[in-house]
Amino acid sequence: MFNLCEKGEALYSSYFVYKDFKKEFLELFKYKSKKNKPTIKLPKINKEKFYINALEKLESFLKSFNVISKGFLEEDIADFKDDVKHLQESKEIYIKALMLCELVRFFEIKINLRFKEVLE
Repeated sequence: MFNLCEKGEALYSSYFVYKDFKKEFLELFKYKSKKNKPTIKLPKINKEKFYINALEKLESFLKSFNVISKGFLEEDIADFKDDVKHLQESKEIYIKALMLCELVRFFEIKINLRFKEVLE
């Protein structure tokens, strides 16, 4: 079982793995406001390869974050794993990419809140 300091260190390093993922992944998307409906413009590269790379980074982040799952963020991580499963089942690249953006944004809030709790 982690003590608070070890949890804080694990969360700190996981948080930065996440931030790197977010920066690399989300910056490739351009949101445009059109009648309150955001549209995504995928990068001009092989979309299948792009998605696979993004999912691998997301899974890598999830693995590093599991280090602190012992009663610390178990519920959030379980939900996140379910969402990743749904992404893998989906066949439409556009939908996958949009879902991944939404997941990352949602999870960012959770991580930021927990990160602040540990540091305080």
